[in-house]
Amino acid sequence: MIRMPAKQDIRLFLICFALILVADIATKRVMLDAIFDPPRIIAILPFLNFAPVWNEGISFGFLASGGVWTQHGISVLAVIVSLWLFFQLPDLLKWQKIGASFIAGGAIGNAIDRQIYGRVVDFVDFHLGTWHYPAFNVADSAIFIGVCLWIASLFIDAKRNKEKGES
Repeated sequence: MIRMPAKQDIRLFLICFALILVADIATKRVMLDAIFDPPRIIAILPFLNFAPVWNEGISFGFLASGGVWTQHGISVLAVIVSLWLFFQLPDLLKWQKIGASFIAGGAIGNAIDRQIYGRVVDFVDFHLGTWHYPAFNVADSAIFIGVCLWIASLFIDAKRNKEKGES
């Protein structure tokens, strides 16, 4: 049976989700205008550029050669995972709830790109000399932060439970 999340959980989820989605869409729009057409690199720091990268796959370009099935399949999967995270809210810890909203916001942000452009707009380019970390965007960062919050929450909860058991 599906349980609806509490109103305060829905509110928190939707606020965080919307902030991530708006920040992702806005930064991608700015970068599309600034560095994609015509393609150019903007050096920000000695180890950071804004560089135009079209990612046709998922993380680090994985599944890039999957074509239209991958493009739509990944988008459908993003919607399914986001809905699953939303309906898991009643069973999640506070920081897991925030992490879930970040993951969902990032997943939907990249899914929107796949539907509009057929690929994801990436532009943050960290590098050391000639070595470059795979380019990413706000959505990717939100997914990463969301996963970190989720994992940290589990460790914090486990520590609290252990301390309660020792008392």
